[in-house]
Amino acid sequence: MCPPHLRKATSVWKRGPVGEKTDEIIQQAYDMLSCIPWCGDIQGFDHNELLHQLATYASCAWLGITHQNQILNLFQCELLLKGSRIEVARMAFFTTIQEADNCCDTGKYEESQHFAWIRGIGEALVSGDQDGLGTMVNISGDHWVSIALDFEESLIWYDDSFRQDAVEEVTSVVDWWTFHHTG
Repeated sequence: MCPPHLRKATSVWKRGPVGEKTDEIIQQAYDMLSCIPWCGDIQGFDHNELLHQLATYASCAWLGITHQNQILNLFQCELLLKGSRIEVARMAFFTTIQEADNCCDTGKYEESQHFAWIRGIGEALVSGDQDGLGTMVNISGDHWVSIALDFEESLIWYDDSFRQDAVEEVTSVVDWWTFHHTG
């Protein structure tokens, strides 16, 4: 019996155009799948996830936080190999600075261990140990936008693949955090 996630992915393939190019893509997928084990965890990431979850990348259901963190992790590794001093923050970065913004008037951000890691990122950016920061932010539970901070040029980049206007809730939190660290 085929697991439900594989059956779902198979139905996606059937909807596509049939032809030589489709056959070639399917063969490449089969070749890649023949080289990986069929049980255990996906290796090389901070968060353990079962190997069969790779099938979700071939469906419409892959946009979870774990998957976004895996993409960000791969991006960070690529930048490190190139000698870049850009920090790629995981999905928890924005939600944590959002928490900090909510209690900014209490002094908790400056004192709490809970926020130490994001304060460390801010301090590394201000001191020049890091040149920039990139991350992704979830909007309304079903859409992702990219945020990039260039501290050297004092720029904040916001990119939405749907070309929607920047979300005020996101920009105000990022503005607060960068201003907190740069004055």
